[in-house]
Amino acid sequence: MKKLINEASENYRDFKHPNINSKKLTYTEFAPQLEKLKALNFLTVKQIGVSIERRPIHSIRFGKGPKKIILWTQMHGNEATATRALFDFFSLLQSSGFSELRNQLSNKIELIAIPMLNPDGAERYQRRTALDIDPNRDAVRQQTPEIQTLFSIIEAEKPDWCFNMHDQRNLFNVSGENTPATISFLSPSTNDKTHFTTNQKEAMQLIDCLTSDFAKKASVGIARFTHEFYPTATGDNIQKMGFRTVLVESGGFRGDSNRNVSREVCFNAIVNACYLIASDSWNKGAVDNYLKIPENDTKLFDVLVKNVMLNNSKRTLVDIGVEYSETLNSSGQVVVTSIIKDLGDLSHYFGYQEIDAKGGQLTTTISLGLEANFEIEFENKPTILVRNGCMK
Repeated sequence: MKKLINEASENYRDFKHPNINSKKLTYTEFAPQLEKLKALNFLTVKQIGVSIERRPIHSIRFGKGPKKIILWTQMHGNEATATRALFDFFSLLQSSGFSELRNQLSNKIELIAIPMLNPDGAERYQRRTALDIDPNRDAVRQQTPEIQTLFSIIEAEKPDWCFNMHDQRNLFNVSGENTPATISFLSPSTNDKTHFTTNQKEAMQLIDCLTSDFAKKASVGIARFTHEFYPTATGDNIQKMGFRTVLVESGGFRGDSNRNVSREVCFNAIVNACYLIASDSWNKGAVDNYLKIPENDTKLFDVLVKNVMLNNSKRTLVDIGVEYSETLNSSGQVVVTSIIKDLGDLSHYFGYQEIDAKGGQLTTTISLGLEANFEIEFENKPTILVRNGCMK
């Protein structure tokens, strides 16, 4: 089976779903693609709940094996990378050249995928639900119908493994490196600070196997989160319930604003996780290796301007950190805006784009929290124009 898994990874572009190209994936865009999956006889698509605005929440079942996996995506509505990767995985399974892999996995695992757990947030291209509640902080009270749906299926199915799939912001880098964290993992905590539970350790072993495989094949940043316990968080509470849980966060990559690189990496994470569980190979991983994975840090700006003089003082040298944010306009288009996030000595930070403005001076006064619009003048070279965070 491993040979087929490697072939799937090497030929990813053959399985990339052609109709889900944008980083933005609303419910309106998602629904027709989900409908097409109903025609595949190896998948079972079923409505399992509704959102606060009565949009359907579906599960997609694959396989009939004894090892049960529940995987959910877009708990945060604007985090669609794992949904896109999941559809790529289903494209792989329907490929005639990989029918043997489909059959082998089907006999070993049962995958219950819940794509787009938060369809109202997805429709708005926002993190939270229609009630402006963060569903990832509703695991205890369970006041949102979306989280009620998730926990009801977990309690009914009693899975062997749970995968909590998210996107993380561009600001995350591999600790100590000028490298975006393109994918990050965590075996969530259970609030026991004295030792790791068996479930935590086994999730760590699986993560070690996944990251070891990525390190051999891809030049992407791999990181992990710290084991801080979040008392109302979904992953922490599911781990606490006794279900082995893995958090996966897809992140940025330079020159890839649409997150197609992290989409491919996430696809490989899904494929390899299914293989590791189906073959019981996850138990070859080591907790010590997991703990050696570099931690996530937050030292990345979308744009970092270095070594520029303020306009009101030729003696004040600063760096400027610019951060982007995205919203939908009334026409359903993504609008990118920028703010000046930080100002001062940012020499220990990095940027997706870095501008060395040594010898330059700002022509206007800038302020924290305002849109990044400014000019940098030089004596012997052209002026640098920055408009909405972009160099012109």
